[in-house]
Amino acid sequence: MNLGELFILQFMMFAEMASGVLLCRTGVLKPEDRPVFSKAVINVLLPCSIVNSFLSRPDSSVLKDFVTVCSYAGFPGNAVAEGVYGEMGLMYGQIYLIPPRIVMWTASITYFEGHSDSKSKIRKIITHPCIIAVAVGLVIMLTGITLPEAVVRTLNSLGRCSTPLIMIFLGIVMAETGVRNMITRDTLRFALLRLILIPAVILVFCLPLHIDSFITGLSVLLAAMPAGTTTAVLAEQYHSDVEFASNIVVFTTIGSILLLPAWVILLQMIG
Repeated sequence: MNLGELFILQFMMFAEMASGVLLCRTGVLKPEDRPVFSKAVINVLLPCSIVNSFLSRPDSSVLKDFVTVCSYAGFPGNAVAEGVYGEMGLMYGQIYLIPPRIVMWTASITYFEGHSDSKSKIRKIITHPCIIAVAVGLVIMLTGITLPEAVVRTLNSLGRCSTPLIMIFLGIVMAETGVRNMITRDTLRFALLRLILIPAVILVFCLPLHIDSFITGLSVLLAAMPAGTTTAVLAEQYHSDVEFASNIVVFTTIGSILLLPAWVILLQMIG
């Protein structure tokens, strides 16, 4: 496990967020620019990232390792998996995220659609760019279709832009709202659940089953990732509480600076 690489990845995320704060404070960007960022992320960058994530061709042994230990990890999860575990971590991390992505971009979207009539809600859901991307990705993965190299590289290039742009988006929100209201009972409860309880449950589940230490470690680490950054972008798109969503994302990201390395050290001791 590479702790140094983990710290570098965490620094990069905060530097990207800080750039959003700086650009907003200096007047280069304004709060009213947020919808432009959210539309670009939701309609182009995330769909490309989703389709790209389905391009891996896992064999049956890889799928069998992960069938019982999948949970939500967020889009930076693959970067952390690669940074800590190398190329093998990236490959397994891609498989780990397939079920959460399917759930996130199907069932989870219904929460943002609110109480609109059923036909309207269904139409909006099935035409959502990220849900279309999940459908396309599943078809590619299950049929074994091989895309042209130029298309694969384009998807990869655009998909990699999603996390930096989301972090800049969060920086714009933080520049507008400040950090005074970030630490609340709700954010503390969510941080406890997201960063400690969920990965602890995964660890307790894996150990008695004698699941391979690599699979256990990667699963716990991805389960300990902070709140998904796309939550704030979706809140912006659906005119929900962007400030609250951003506070949870930023607060759990700050908490992960201490807790992710702690989990890595614990996993090293157990392994």
